[in-house]
Amino acid sequence: MQVDDKAPIDCGFQLDHLSVDQQHELAQLLSEFSCFNDLSGSTTVATHCIELKAGSKPVTQSPYRVNSEKDDLIGAEINKMKDMGVIEDGHSPWASPVVLIPKPDGSVRFCIDYRKVNDLTVPDTHPMPRIDDLIDKIGSAKFKTKVDLS
Repeated sequence: MQVDDKAPIDCGFQLDHLSVDQQHELAQLLSEFSCFNDLSGSTTVATHCIELKAGSKPVTQSPYRVNSEKDDLIGAEINKMKDMGVIEDGHSPWASPVVLIPKPDGSVRFCIDYRKVNDLTVPDTHPMPRIDDLIDKIGSAKFKTKVDLS
């Protein structure tokens, strides 16, 4: 790929805090490892098992009632996830309802109400690390970034 070394590049990431040379170097690296993007997806790198309490039976809940506008949003989101290949039609005795949570920008976050399922799971004994400890560890780093595991 030929690019003008003097011009900043637009690769879909916010790079204006870097020099133009650094922007080109990072863009080259990101294109080499093309798993970095803002699209949702799935991975086969790791698996996760949920352990249930002894004697647990499947939770089957009916969908919550929603108005037609929210029903359209739910349908569109389900179709989008099907098209992306991150969900598929299921035939399981387990069923939990969809919940649309408003975001500050006026859009909605598509969520599932797993509270009844969570009541049946054995808690994970490996707690999440404390955020202030993590920040202390990277405090002197020259570069910092975040990865949103969508």
